[in-house]
Amino acid sequence: MTGGIIVQFFYGGNGKVEEHVSKTFSRQFFGNLRPEKDFNAVVLVGVQKYSRKYNETDLLVMFSCIEGSPLKSIKLDKIIKDGACRKDDKGVKEYLDIPANTPIEIRPLFLAVEVKEHSPEGVRKNGNDLEVYYSKEDKWVPASSKLIGQAATAKSFLKDQLKIQPIYNVHHFIYLANVNKKDLDLSGTDLHKVILFADSSYRDLIYQAILQNDIYFSLPRRKYILGENSASLTAHRLNEAADNFYSQVRASPLEQETLELIGAKFVDSKKKQWSGKLGINLIAFTGRAGTGKTLKLLRTANDLLEERYDRTLILTFNRALARGLERLLKLQHLSEGLRNCVMTTDQFLYQLCILLGIESSYEGSYKNFAREHGKDKFEFVRQVILDELSNNEQLQLVKKEINRSYDYLAIDEAQDWYPAERDIILSLFPPNKLIVAAGTDQRLRSIKEPNWKQEVKLLGFEANIVRDNTSFRMTTNLSKFNNTLANKLNLAWSVKPNQKLNGGQVFLFEEFDRSVLERMAEELFNVKTDYKYAPIDYLIMTSRNSEVMPFEILRESGIHYWDGISNKDRSSIPLLNQIRCVSTESCRGLEGWSTLLLDVDGWFRFCRNRTRFQLQEYEGNRDVFEANLEQDPITENDIFAMPTWFMIPFTRAKYRMYIQLPRDYRLKKVLIDCLDDMPAFVQYL
Repeated sequence: MTGGIIVQFFYGGNGKVEEHVSKTFSRQFFGNLRPEKDFNAVVLVGVQKYSRKYNETDLLVMFSCIEGSPLKSIKLDKIIKDGACRKDDKGVKEYLDIPANTPIEIRPLFLAVEVKEHSPEGVRKNGNDLEVYYSKEDKWVPASSKLIGQAATAKSFLKDQLKIQPIYNVHHFIYLANVNKKDLDLSGTDLHKVILFADSSYRDLIYQAILQNDIYFSLPRRKYILGENSASLTAHRLNEAADNFYSQVRASPLEQETLELIGAKFVDSKKKQWSGKLGINLIAFTGRAGTGKTLKLLRTANDLLEERYDRTLILTFNRALARGLERLLKLQHLSEGLRNCVMTTDQFLYQLCILLGIESSYEGSYKNFAREHGKDKFEFVRQVILDELSNNEQLQLVKKEINRSYDYLAIDEAQDWYPAERDIILSLFPPNKLIVAAGTDQRLRSIKEPNWKQEVKLLGFEANIVRDNTSFRMTTNLSKFNNTLANKLNLAWSVKPNQKLNGGQVFLFEEFDRSVLERMAEELFNVKTDYKYAPIDYLIMTSRNSEVMPFEILRESGIHYWDGISNKDRSSIPLLNQIRCVSTESCRGLEGWSTLLLDVDGWFRFCRNRTRFQLQEYEGNRDVFEANLEQDPITENDIFAMPTWFMIPFTRAKYRMYIQLPRDYRLKKVLIDCLDDMPAFVQYL
């Protein structure tokens, strides 16, 4: 698509409230232009950068004027003081006034736009901030304070998700779709630089973009230039990148099942006694691995949003899980202008540091603390935050800001939170606004039991414990296999098989090669199969430091993958055409139609070493074990002392599970014994 053909596309709408407004915006500012001769435009709806420092942007707009168009150059009938800059021979910036009626060349522009559809009565200025009124919440909420952060989101999204770079600047605006200029007096503020009204024009947009950022004065060409200077940043290029990205943001067959379940009513006081205590007590979902605790959090949060208009912030320390949950929320297309949100624990801590004005502690001091003390690198940050929140004035300011965005807090893997993290949460949210999921015997991360129930009781609240040990995802055969495996390992672990989910197969193999991959993801290789699943429906797990990695075989097989084992892809959501690869250490909460578990020895060593480390820390003696934890051979005592959470990666499969046999003869014999006991559905490849 080149030359004068329009490249005007909308991506990411699909039912979002911003979708129709994005088209209104395009008609208003570009509708009187001649798209086939004047400009190209691409509009992205609901842009989110999946990293800790960014906020969602309603619209990301890019437009570029076509060569030869009269709009390629624009003249404004007013002087703009210090509106342009240039560099002298030594690189020193000099600011220049832009005279009235001086031609300004328009290069490709990126706009981050916050959409507000409030009536004139629902907007007001408060100092240098714009506030909008939400009747359902009966409160005024600041709208302009997050604009710079949203522009940063857009810039980072273009770079990391769409691979569009370099980008010099993203201009930020609030679009008041139902408010005219005469309805809101902006005198005495800087809001005139960022607010676009229902009767604003293309010239207004360009003028405000100039006011926001210096335009560039090109000495060789003697021209004033607004926008990106790179010739490669065309709307056509962005359209191709966006088309590739958004074609992957649709539900896979497995995700569709999950979304349908999330959408079904879950909080029902007539059928579930605990539902009547929601908003009165802390609600805690407990159970073994694979019993659907994380999904119960999502279903509860969804019901709160759709029925009560209450927004929930969902927190997890698992970055791989956070990306998966973000993808599900993106696929939901939640409406009403309200959204639930997912953050990792470190994202949330970082946001608190920003609110408290102590970002430097997060970014710098904690590294020195970790290096000097050899402890968890965030321990310092947690303590600094607690110290800051002990100041009641600071505490009230932070609580006020958080309450503007969230009504409830949902905590995944609550049994594995550090006590300091628990204390931070309980200082900011009352216990009756907390919903937690806690795994039975699944404490890998925290050394000390956080004991939410006791702390909540000290604050004068009760905890409603909702116990469920029925398998959520695993078919009956997989449940039977896991119960048998746990029994042979002398683990006090079992789940109740879900009789609604029949069937299931387990395959054992020695070496991972292409033939195993083709069996594991047979629906991708066999076009004649009756079952159709997308690559994202498959899950590969291996130990983080393992020598057994799947990437080379995946590449040789022409399979795209999402690398959640290293840090390579953890800041982006997995795409439809990518098989997810995660470490066994961070596979909690994830599922796959078919799963592949590599390097069981490495996972076992992690379990053993983590258990030893916890004991050392608990006893305050780092010399309890002198052996090298990584290379210490597995012993009979190690197997008998195995923690129950060893079972976690074995519970991720929905229908098929492929397990690489361990090199350790004891572990291998246990799995072979399972084969002998259950030959009907356990096979050796």
